[in-house]
This record gives sequence, C-alpha cells and structure tokens, in this order.
Amino acid sequence: MKKIRLFFISLFLGVAAPVIAGTPTYEVQPSPTPADENHRELFDYELDYTGSSNFYDVHGNFGHGDSLYNDVSYAHRFLITGKWYFRAGIEYERFDFDGTNNGLPDRD
Repeated sequence: MKKIRLFFISLFLGVAAPVIAGTPTYEVQPSPTPADENHRELFDYELDYTGSSNFYDVHGNFGHGDSLYNDVSYAHRFLITGKWYFRAGIEYERFDFDGTNNGLPDRD
C-alpha cells in the first residue's frame, strides 16, 4: 500500500511541478552580423623550450643539449563573397640547438 501511495504522490509531483513553475518564455535573439561571424586578423605565436635533454636518432643516443623552437605567424582574411575568404600572411619559424657537439646545427 505504501508503494502505491508513493507512486501516485511522485506521479502527481512530476506532473504538477512544471505547471506550478510556470511556462517558459522564449526571447528572440538578434542574428549575428557578418563582422561577428569570423575574425579577419589571425595571429599565432608558439614557443617551446626543452632544457638539458637527450636527442635520439634511429641508431640510438644522438647527443645532449637544449633546444628552442619559435613560430610566429600573422594572416589577414579578405572577404570575397558570402562566407568565402582569401587568406594571405607571413610566418617565421626557427629552431635553435645548444649544448655538446652532437651534430645538430646551432640554428636552423
């Protein structure tokens, strides 16, 4: 008997809760303007430093030293039509190695 009573109470609360809470209201959101859809200026910078590491090749240990990697890129997107863009930019990338005479160049 208690289980049936508990079932009907939970059924009633499940149906009555949304009615008591009220009806949801929906608001119209403004559509994004074309300027908000995509960024025109793209900039990226990446820096990786590995200190006091061992370098390996397919034959085993290649040496010991530090490595530094820099990557900077900039691009601009020119609107062609609709959602079509032409992208043009520049990129600078550099590897630096330091440490023992391990066969790696000082920079590349």
